[in-house]
Amino acid sequence: IWARPWKLQEMAAHAAGKPYVVDDKFILSCALKHFDYMLAHYGSHGLYMFRKHLPFYVRGMSAAGELRKKLMVSNDAQEVREGLIFALNA
Repeated sequence: IWARPWKLQEMAAHAAGKPYVVDDKFILSCALKHFDYMLAHYGSHGLYMFRKHLPFYVRGMSAAGELRKKLMVSNDAQEVREGLIFALNA
């Protein structure tokens, strides 16, 4: 499932009759972790591979369009990481 690595936990919670709430901070922390894993596995090419996942992570968030526009065109992994961290702490 694109940009929802917590989906299995969510389904298990719902099956057990428990609520499962995911907020923007949690989603952005997952995106940041995913980005770091992509860089660790693919090296600098991981930045470009992560771009296809980014829109799914930020969809529906406030200022998602701005964030997506800025991070999708960046060629600097540090800039993307800082953008995700800034959004996480906003």
